[in-house]
Amino acid sequence: MNKLKVFIGILVLLIISSVVFVFIKTKFVKNDGQIEIIENDIVKNINQDIAIIPLENEYTLDLYKILNSNLLLLLDQDKINDFVKKFDENILKGEEKNYIKGFYNDLINYGGILYPEAGIILKQYIYGNGEELIIRSNYFFESQMIKNILERNSGKEIIGPIIIKTNEDPRIGYAVNGFYIKNVKDIEIYQYIKFAERNNKEAYTPFEINGIKAILPHRLIRIFEEDNGCKGFTIRIIKE
Repeated sequence: MNKLKVFIGILVLLIISSVVFVFIKTKFVKNDGQIEIIENDIVKNINQDIAIIPLENEYTLDLYKILNSNLLLLLDQDKINDFVKKFDENILKGEEKNYIKGFYNDLINYGGILYPEAGIILKQYIYGNGEELIIRSNYFFESQMIKNILERNSGKEIIGPIIIKTNEDPRIGYAVNGFYIKNVKDIEIYQYIKFAERNNKEAYTPFEINGIKAILPHRLIRIFEEDNGCKGFTIRIIKE
């Protein structure tokens, strides 16, 4: 019954999202040695925030593919735990590695629909080369949580590190945590992104969908190190 509730919850969220984000394309361009996200043929959402989605080609939402994707791993904590145990013991089979990598790719492509900045950041960490990344997003600066932080720290030029609970604002919490705010005329949020090392068994990301909770240890992403992935970088989030 719980898994059915989660399945229905995911379906509803994705149907809502499919009305907002259709035929989305994003490209990366160099800008004075930095990588910047430039929107191209992007549909804006009802709040007029820029929807920056980490997809390089035109893409139409396919609910069948989504609901048969590796994202459903989040419904099975026992399976996550089994993968992590085998990862720690270095005994993952080839098909298991491919499944885990597929999960992270689905998290980028489909999870990025709901949390676009988080999807971009995750993609840059796994597949990027360590260059600084700039994202333009009005959402962060219109967030009441960010406004409250600025109000409490009025007069400070640098605020942070700021650690939040994911459920305070999932779109921000899944993207950055332990971030700083440069509280000047051209305000920006920034953080150096680096996931936990392979031997760190304390760091994890909690997920909750319709009351079903899952815990994803950060170190599992290190499976991409065998593909020369997982390079730390600085993320800067600025106003559109």
